Amino acid sequence: STSSHQPQSPAPPRLPHFHFVVAAMGNQYSSLQPALDRLKSSTEAIPIQDDEFWGMFSPTMAVPLAQTFGELSPELLRNTRKACPKNLATLCRRLVLKLRSACATTLTTEPAAAQVITTARVLTRVMPYLFEDPAWHSFWWTPTPVGIVIKDATGNPITDPDAFSPDNTPLAITLMDAIMFLLFAPDFTIKSSSANLTAMNAPKADRQWHAGIGQAEYVETREQWELNRTTMMELLMVCLSVTMYTEPYAVATQGNPWMAYVTSGQHPNSLALARGLLNSVVSYDPIGWGIPFNYVVAPDSSREYEMQNAAQLLALLLDYAPSAADLQLDSDAAEGGSGSAFATNPHSSGTSPGRVGLTTLSHDTGAAAKLEALASAAALRDASFTSAHLDESSDTIGDTSMAMTTGENCVVRSVLSIESEDDLRRIMMALTKLLVNPLQATILPNSQKKVNVHEEVMSIVWKLVDLDSRFFMLMLKSNDVLELVYPILHYLAHYKDAEEHIGLLSAGIYTLLVLSGERNFSVRLNRPFTFTPPPSLPGFVGSYAELLILVVHDLLVAKNRMLLSLYDVLLTIVVNVSPYIKSITSVGASRLVHLFELFSSKKFLLANETNHHLIFFLLETANNLIQYQYEGNHHLVFHLINKRAPVLYLRNFPNNVFPDEAPAAVDPTAPAQPTEEHFTVEKGPSETFVPTKEWVTHWHSRLPYETVGRMLQILAPQIDKLCAEQKSKEEGVVIEFLRNGTLVGLLPVPHAILIRKYQPNTAGSLWYQAFVWSVIFTKHAGPPVFYGTHVKLFHSRLSDISTV
Repeated sequence: STSSHQPQSPAPPRLPHFHFVVAAMGNQYSSLQPALDRLKSSTEAIPIQDDEFWGMFSPTMAVPLAQTFGELSPELLRNTRKACPKNLATLCRRLVLKLRSACATTLTTEPAAAQVITTARVLTRVMPYLFEDPAWHSFWWTPTPVGIVIKDATGNPITDPDAFSPDNTPLAITLMDAIMFLLFAPDFTIKSSSANLTAMNAPKADRQWHAGIGQAEYVETREQWELNRTTMMELLMVCLSVTMYTEPYAVATQGNPWMAYVTSGQHPNSLALARGLLNSVVSYDPIGWGIPFNYVVAPDSSREYEMQNAAQLLALLLDYAPSAADLQLDSDAAEGGSGSAFATNPHSSGTSPGRVGLTTLSHDTGAAAKLEALASAAALRDASFTSAHLDESSDTIGDTSMAMTTGENCVVRSVLSIESEDDLRRIMMALTKLLVNPLQATILPNSQKKVNVHEEVMSIVWKLVDLDSRFFMLMLKSNDVLELVYPILHYLAHYKDAEEHIGLLSAGIYTLLVLSGERNFSVRLNRPFTFTPPPSLPGFVGSYAELLILVVHDLLVAKNRMLLSLYDVLLTIVVNVSPYIKSITSVGASRLVHLFELFSSKKFLLANETNHHLIFFLLETANNLIQYQYEGNHHLVFHLINKRAPVLYLRNFPNNVFPDEAPAAVDPTAPAQPTEEHFTVEKGPSETFVPTKEWVTHWHSRLPYETVGRMLQILAPQIDKLCAEQKSKEEGVVIEFLRNGTLVGLLPVPHAILIRKYQPNTAGSLWYQAFVWSVIFTKHAGPPVFYGTHVKLFHSRLSDISTV
């Protein structure tokens, strides 16, 4: 059976922000300031043929990253965009031409490599400030200039076969072609077997970054190559970031032509990029041989930063499905024209774009320099549990075929082409290792390296489970899936109260929702939990299933209003696994009954038109545990009997809430209304909703009350009599009594087991994009690649302006 929900961040106590590494080659540094001084003072257009001036933006000595970003200030870029946009457009064109010409040369010398790195960094800094103005979006789809001579690091003209070919290739395509060539440029980002090879003619067999999937043999890598890859991946990510500067409601219709080209497979290095990103993540091992403080003795920062960028790109590209707008733009480009009306001298609209979106970002610029994502509960509510996306069926393993059209996405095709179970298991174990890494305790404090990629890895796991049926089924075939469940539950428990981590919380919750739709997963949850329990559950002893119930309970009563839209999802997970939970202890049973007390109160049920859904889930959960697993769940029966007042009150809820006008005689034996215990997070009242007796009667008549009601009818009098005779209500006495009895033949006919499965939909895809982009936004905060620009996909908020 199948249900539809949309996803909506724990690791170590704090999130260390992503540090950009300066890939300086040599001890001498250059500066962009002389060129910027002239650019800033120029009110007239500077000719694109002025090689002396434009060449100053690609110096032969490296410009440190922090210096590049500092000199290219937001004020300078915005003022130039407004005062003389043609110069800014010419700068971008010259920089793109420089990268393209670099593909036709060897990059074996430090000056040549320094030119490429600085050029890429300048574009990385400039492009977000152009994307924030919608008037500039079409600029990138104007034809690439021809007939412009670009000089190399020695001052000699570069023989570029495309420089004088008027094929009307859009500037964006030229830029992405250059980036993808340079990501596999001999002696720049990969090993070369010949000193005369250029990026364009690098042998296909040598286009590997690391050993891994499809590459068993060792692949040589160097720190400088890793830094160069990171620089080019950052630029590619900036190219794809046009989505961040699009209003959420327009994302699906406007599409992302940059993403369409990268995933189209048209570039010779498309598949190499897909496999390179995957292997960069899968082959990274932060622990190595496990020697304490190995990361201090042999630091691998460049490799870690490369892996983090690769994980972010992989998460983005795996989710992409081309829209009609993307396909049209791609068709226009293939025909030799962009269809763009953008003039050579673009003028900014001058408007300040509004920001309405799915996600809010909080920026703390203190020592930790943390930025966290906050999802909008209202937006996620639309993507939550609704009948439009619900698919219920009998207890079978459902169709886990691909949920999206993948024919146009070469990255998805590359992942789906992996057929070896060994390779798929290697991917799963590598991702699990990265998720668990921040949670592993060591005898010596800080003796083991901690990596901060749990949000990216959770996103990748989510997409692999959603897209790859072989990967999903492999997970369910063994207990390895429990090693993945452990970090997910740990993160959920650790960050339950942190609104700023709603993104990771949602990704974890929806991953569990997908898993809970499969019987094999639910059965495996009965295994004893053997890891260190979350700090919020010290001393926990029990099964994975019970830990799941405890974590769900804590999330539902947490002080986190951002979780409101996920209440249905959380209880859907519990009800999905409940028919297969063999046993829960008194702790887990008391938590389930506590939820029933909270969600059956009059105040809660009448607050809005959807709150009663939660009671349906809780009753169905209790029914499943009693009907199918009674022998191992006596503790639940005890707690239901011991606190049966809410259940009995609910049974006659319409009359209790809307009594006849004539006052009725007081019945001293009637159950009292359950205490409306105050809990911090509750689904508040709707301003327009007015509950009526007819409305209450309608949903109340469908409550699955029979099994629980029949159990109470049979056992409650016997337990009351036992406790009166024993003059004790000790749980142990009651449990022993229940073990000696049975309900076989006394309960209603067993009901069908319904399994609700996640169904992909547009709202879920939009949420995923907002989440991944918010992670990228936060991780690229120092120096700030995106922070400070007018992002539209989500909100950003500066928390500590005094430290800026």
